This record gives sequence, structure tokens and C-alpha cells, in this order.
Amino acid sequence: MLPTVDFANLSMFEKTGYTPPSGYTTIDQFSDKPAFECGYDITTLIYNSNRWEAVGKPIYGCLITNDRAYIIQQFKEKSAGSKPVYVIGSHWSHPAQGQSYPSDSTEALAKALSNNNIDSTDRIILLADTNDSFPDKPTPDSVLMNAILRGKAKIVQGTGPRQTCCCSDPPQGRGSFPFKTDRIISNFGRGGKVRIPKLKHIFGSIAQCPPPENPLLGSCVFGEMHKPVFWKLHLK
Repeated sequence: MLPTVDFANLSMFEKTGYTPPSGYTTIDQFSDKPAFECGYDITTLIYNSNRWEAVGKPIYGCLITNDRAYIIQQFKEKSAGSKPVYVIGSHWSHPAQGQSYPSDSTEALAKALSNNNIDSTDRIILLADTNDSFPDKPTPDSVLMNAILRGKAKIVQGTGPRQTCCCSDPPQGRGSFPFKTDRIISNFGRGGKVRIPKLKHIFGSIAQCPPPENPLLGSCVFGEMHKPVFWKLHLK
């Protein structure tokens, strides 16, 4: 974890008993229930607890029964003068055939926000594996944010479509990690630099997706491994 990271969303993070670095705190979905409640994964938010304080209890659930997960948590800066922000960590379901993004997942999030009186007047940061499925025609950030805010997001900015998925997917003429699924999107502030680490910075001297039998890295990195996305958002 980099010391400048404020929030991180981990999807399908199956390591139990994980302790984040000093200065960071996790909010695990269904932390009071058996893991993998949603069937396919558990979603974990990690936040910089030196800078941010969680407000109230997390809102969590399944986007589709027995499928993928979401968690919504309100935070406030420990320094005075900043409005609270809602951070959404989620892993969207795979879209139906012919869809670019899973409308059932965005509808589930829209309902969760509405049911908890969260709307476009609130400050929202979405961190999600969107499973956007058309690499040649990726869904714009504005469409995804407006899908969960009922078309009322006046300001939308984010990382944009970046090739982050997946380790084992064939290049399909676009290089490795052909799918542009992982996004960070906000409805406030001013967007800054986007950074996606190179494989040599993830795997060291290997500098490529390792085979599943690699004894050092293990089979979990094969196939489902995504590249992380970093984005700097200026809050004011």
C-alpha cells in the first residue's frame, strides 16, 4: 500500500486474516457473517485512517443474488472544513449478452443509494471492476456514474477506460490485459493523473503474467488477476 493512497477497493481478495499496513483500516463486507456471502466474491475497502474517519455503518449487499458484491461507506476528513464523501467499492456482474456493462448491477447500486437517501448532491467516489465487455467500444465514465445516479450526475470525471484485465486473456490485437473494466469515477472535484503499474513493478524480474504453477506467486494470479489503477483526485 502506498502511503499516499486514500482509498482502495479489493475484489475477490480471498486472503483471510489480512492485516493492512500501519495507518490503514479495512472495511470488509459481511465481516459479521461467513465470507463469500455473495457467491463469487467478497469486497473489501481499505482506507487511510490517518486522514479519514468512517461515519456510521457500511451499506453492503449483493448486486445479484449469489453473485457479486458492493459496499458503500461514508467518510469524513479528520481535518476540518471538508464535506463528507461516500466511497463505493464494488465488483459488477458480467453483463448479459449484447450489453456493454451490466445494467442489473448498476440498477442494484442505484436502488441501494436511493434507499439510503444518497443522491447526486452527495460527493461520491466509485471504485469498481465494472466488467465492461466491449474493449473496442468501452463505456464512458459518465454513462456508468449516471447509471447509478439516475442520470443526475452533473460533473463526472474518472480514470477512463484502461487496459487492466486480465492476466490470462488473449491480447485480441490490443496487447496484454485487453479489457477496460476497472474504473475510479467521481461526481465532484478535479481529476488528476492516472497511473497503472507495469508488470515488472508487480512481479519484479518476471515482468510477465506467471504460469499457475509458479511456486512463488501461486495459482491465484492466473486468469483473474487485474492490474491496479491509481488516480489522483483533487477534492477542491
